[in-house]
Amino acid sequence: MAQISTVSVPCLVIQLNNTIQFNEDQVIGKVLQVPCRNDFQDDPDYWFVPVKDSGILTTFSPIPAVGDFVNPPTFDSIKVFRVRDKLSSYTWWVYGTNADFVASCATCCGDSAVAMPGADGTLVLRFQPCDTLCIQNGNGDYYSVMGLPTLAAGQHYFPFGSYNNVALAPGGGTGYATVTDLLVFLNTNWTPFVWTAPGTDDLTLVATGGSLNDQLCVTIIALTPSA
Repeated sequence: MAQISTVSVPCLVIQLNNTIQFNEDQVIGKVLQVPCRNDFQDDPDYWFVPVKDSGILTTFSPIPAVGDFVNPPTFDSIKVFRVRDKLSSYTWWVYGTNADFVASCATCCGDSAVAMPGADGTLVLRFQPCDTLCIQNGNGDYYSVMGLPTLAAGQHYFPFGSYNNVALAPGGGTGYATVTDLLVFLNTNWTPFVWTAPGTDDLTLVATGGSLNDQLCVTIIALTPSA
């Protein structure tokens, strides 16, 4: 008698039908059960390219990961595949590859599960809002203004960013307990900008530098370091 493959597997779903999935911390992607039977799986895989309207992520543009697009079109493009259920008419855009899904669905009958990428809940996908530099200060330097979060007790600042479609250096360790510490990291690592927090409320961050039409994408989150 033939073995029966898995009915469904937990997957990191980036988009369900036409809705981007967020978890409770507003991180992209939610772990959902995706059916292995009665479905269509697209071949090839896709790149999900973030589309940002006035700097804010609004949707993803799927591009087949073949031909001229074997490599990611942007540094923050993510590899996904599409599963369409014939019974419910649901469509899942899943993080990983079609080959990953086939391997996970094929396990059965007491065999060790083949986990899908990102399904263990440790992967964090964040997409930074972007600013196209066009405003100059009194000295003729271009600048960008962004907000800082209010830290709760025990929280630290943690930066994510990119400059002209190149990821900026990731923050270190558990982040930065004060604005002063954050500025030391930014001014050391996130060149060619000079970073300041000129307000008295520690809620405003200013990056000065760059050239006309450069694109600076930044998010500073409030992170609670693990014990």
